[in-house]
Amino acid sequence: MKKCIEKMSRRFQVPLQAGLVTLASLFALSSVTPALAQTPATPTGGFQGIWAEADAGLGGFPNKYGGGLATYPQQISPLAIYSAEADKTFFTFSYDLDTGPGRNIGHAISYYDHATGLVARPQVWIDKQTSDPHDAPVLSIDDDGYLYMFSMTHGETRRSYISKSANPYDISSFRDDLLTSSSSTDMDVFGNPASNPGQSGNPRYSYGNAWYVPNADEDEKFLLLHTRYLAGQRDLFTTSSVDGDTWTSRKTFAQIESGQYQASWIKPDGETVGTIFNIHPTGQGLDWRSDLYYLETSDQAQTWQTADGLTLVDNSGSNNNPLTSRPDGPGNGAALVYDAAPGERVYLKDINYDAAGNPVIMFLTSPTHIPGDFGAPGPDRFVKTANWTGTEWSVKDFTTTNNNYDYGSLYVEDDGTWRVIAPFIDGPQQYGTGGEMGMWTSADQGTNWNLEKQLTNGSFLNSTYARRPLNAQEDFYAFWADGDAWEPSDVRLYFTNKNGDVFQLPYEMDSDFAAPQPFVPTPSSPSTAITGFLVSSADSTIVSLTVTRNGTARTYDYDQLIGGTLTAFGGKIVGGGHIADIITPPGSSSAPSSADRANLLSDALADTGFVNLSSWDVTFADGIMNREGPDIILLDWGSSDTVDITINGITLDDVVPTSTAVFGSPTSGRVRFLSDQTSVNTLAELLSATFQQGPTTSGASTAYAIDLSDFGFSEGEYLLAGGLVSFTDGQGIDPMGIFGLPTPGDFDLDGDVDGSDFLAWQRGLGGTSSDLDLADWENRYGASDPSALLAAQETVPEPDTILLVSLSLLLVMSSFTRLNYSR
Repeated sequence: MKKCIEKMSRRFQVPLQAGLVTLASLFALSSVTPALAQTPATPTGGFQGIWAEADAGLGGFPNKYGGGLATYPQQISPLAIYSAEADKTFFTFSYDLDTGPGRNIGHAISYYDHATGLVARPQVWIDKQTSDPHDAPVLSIDDDGYLYMFSMTHGETRRSYISKSANPYDISSFRDDLLTSSSSTDMDVFGNPASNPGQSGNPRYSYGNAWYVPNADEDEKFLLLHTRYLAGQRDLFTTSSVDGDTWTSRKTFAQIESGQYQASWIKPDGETVGTIFNIHPTGQGLDWRSDLYYLETSDQAQTWQTADGLTLVDNSGSNNNPLTSRPDGPGNGAALVYDAAPGERVYLKDINYDAAGNPVIMFLTSPTHIPGDFGAPGPDRFVKTANWTGTEWSVKDFTTTNNNYDYGSLYVEDDGTWRVIAPFIDGPQQYGTGGEMGMWTSADQGTNWNLEKQLTNGSFLNSTYARRPLNAQEDFYAFWADGDAWEPSDVRLYFTNKNGDVFQLPYEMDSDFAAPQPFVPTPSSPSTAITGFLVSSADSTIVSLTVTRNGTARTYDYDQLIGGTLTAFGGKIVGGGHIADIITPPGSSSAPSSADRANLLSDALADTGFVNLSSWDVTFADGIMNREGPDIILLDWGSSDTVDITINGITLDDVVPTSTAVFGSPTSGRVRFLSDQTSVNTLAELLSATFQQGPTTSGASTAYAIDLSDFGFSEGEYLLAGGLVSFTDGQGIDPMGIFGLPTPGDFDLDGDVDGSDFLAWQRGLGGTSSDLDLADWENRYGASDPSALLAAQETVPEPDTILLVSLSLLLVMSSFTRLNYSR
């Protein structure tokens, strides 16, 4: 009653989440009973997740973790719930409310309708006014079909929310008054205690696991497991509620050393909730996390038991007796699941239950929190499973992966199959968070595993954080986000069915419902494909480039390609200024000198290596003819950004990559240097800038095929030598090289197709497709590049010279037999 009176006094208070409630809607609610106050949700523009990172520059890499963290962090559950009554899977994620280059998290909710196969347009309930991905939401659904969103807060700043749908199974409006700072009862539970007030002005909880426990004997069906930051300590707490509004006093579950992380799940009995947790060892920082423990509760956290039934925590009644030391010694039963070796870190992944109610756990071990390959040699991050056999924990190796935050979901199915959906396959941003998504199965409780299907391949961005819905149904079995693990990017959301068919959730929506589209991450059609290029193992320069046009592959040696010269650029905006990076040629261990940088600018080799450019102007040494298919090739270092291209005043927006090639060992020793100035946005500044060493980069390089027909050129028309080609994008281009394809038949690149080209062809300068090259020469014999004709006007030979050359050519051609060279 006291809380109800307090809420009545707040009848006309403007909600704190700015931008989600209009003045008109506030007046519209003035006649509604305050306890039933409704806020209309804000429709989004589609499934647009939010990019985030942590610990920039850690260990020489751009970050410790980063990418499409729309479903972050891994400790929270559930993010998705299937409702049999509605035949819908409801799910929540962090939506980017910022329409510009910045990021601002909004907590959004949507659902997949299993009857129609459509997804609902996401609706934002809460504007968190932060870009911190730890401020993330989870869901609950009560027996009456009301949806509850639990919106968390990272640390001791900002505030947390609990919101409830205005109507059952309805995401269009919600109550926003379930947790407020003006309620003394709310603050008694979710505010800081008087003994440690901290920033006590807001209700807060972190890393929440919000369970509606339908078969609990207690009246309080909601159980909230969460972390509280108190003076930097991360401890585990619980509270329960009968209605999601009024909560019991917070009880401490674990308060061990420097804190704990936890992850939890509900048993199939609908009565028991189990949790796994690790320990931050005293004095070693939060990146240390040791050991793995399991406890469960069947009485809404009044007591906690081990897998073998021993009660270790009794918080019944007025008791508050948390764990204060590691439960790994005598008298602690089977609480300890995995005893980490000295220096070994343990990362939580997932917990589930078999048909008998025995817990099954997935976790990862690592020697370090720093990204990169620390094997000596071989892998160093191991994914393991542990299951309770009824008498002991059985721990087995599952697979390896290359980032501590590669997160997936573990399924224990009715027929006994264990299934994992996770990004444990190397992706385009090697050593970054996530990778290519795979589906593994085991028929013998984790002893042997089979990669049943690779769900994504040929991707340009890493997939991250595959999440399992509560009561997952076969046609919406897991969902996740993608994103560039190393630098800001757009974020898209995907889901898979049990068969491994992947669908992309609509990135843009202007209607209430839309059909997900099958996701096919393959290069574009062969008519415009760059199908590969060869890089020298000696110096990492480009040896040859293969282009497939209308199904026919043609390989060009490097000296046949028309090189581009960088003439101007704009640096990536960092901290309000511009910055550029540089990748040194192989063998270099320091940033190139000013003279070396000038030399690097003068060619189109792979060692040009300038990265993070927001714009890039290029001119070519020779004319480039427009013909069917691609005429210019751009190689983009380890990135998949779309680019805008401008030629002759015509701009083509959002040009997408056409293929990916993997470098491997020839480039593994290349070093990236980052300018420590924020005003590098001209060539002159680039030559005089100072650089500090950044991360080594290797892996995928993206290719773009540019067809001059798209810019108004007629077939056979030339982009003249010196003609400007400009590139821009919103993220930063990483140009590795740019080349024009030579005029067909002009093997000596002198601007015309004549007898000297026939001689060049005979000597094997026509690449590997000799028959095709001879046909080019025959079809274009006598043709000239207009830019070459302009140059030739200054040096026109005398008539007798022309006659002598022609006679000589006829003699030479008649004496040569055809030679077949393969380069």
